[in-house]
Amino acid sequence: MVQDSSNLTPEKQLLKLIEEPHSRFSKNAVMRGRGATLFSIGALRGRFNFLKDTLASFLRSWSGPVDTKKINAILTFISIVVGAYFIGTSVFLALKLSVLPVFSFKQESSSKLGALKQASQLKALTFYMEKVRTRDIFKLGKQKPAQAVPQQPGQETAKQAEAMSKYKLVGISWSDNPDAMIEDPAANKTYFLKRGQSLDGVKVQAIFKDKVVLSYQGLEVELR
Repeated sequence: MVQDSSNLTPEKQLLKLIEEPHSRFSKNAVMRGRGATLFSIGALRGRFNFLKDTLASFLRSWSGPVDTKKINAILTFISIVVGAYFIGTSVFLALKLSVLPVFSFKQESSSKLGALKQASQLKALTFYMEKVRTRDIFKLGKQKPAQAVPQQPGQETAKQAEAMSKYKLVGISWSDNPDAMIEDPAANKTYFLKRGQSLDGVKVQAIFKDKVVLSYQGLEVELR
């Protein structure tokens, strides 16, 4: 005896699909299985219809006749809410992934770097060369300072002039910090001195392009 399909419950219809693989229901099921994925439109529509039929049958068995329009309106509202939730979640994740972190590196100012570089540099090579030139490497030990001998005012001035007269100006190496090449003919030595440096008590007071000013105990002499 063949039962009318309209009087079958959803559970019996599902059982009938399993028992009759060659029926029109099984053919439609096979086509949906081949052409639709888990989240395809066809699969979602099938789930929606199944949920609607199940809910309708439950309400029909519980309270008699059911208003189908109200059920459709409720299910439509639920579908809209769920769809809006998924759309909002997708948009939020897309925006979150599109924003990449920005890494900022703190850069020191050029003045600080320049000061650090200047502090870490060694003294210029000319400083050490001048020390070698002005030092007698063949004489070991520290030189003992000469003892002062009381002199008369006239003799003291003559001694000062004599102390500076033994030097000759050989040349001037001009730059931002010029060097004066001063020769001691008696010792057969040439010294490279800058402004403010001393040689046996004789101080280089000033260096010009054409002359050098020496001072010794308050007396100044020009070398050209």
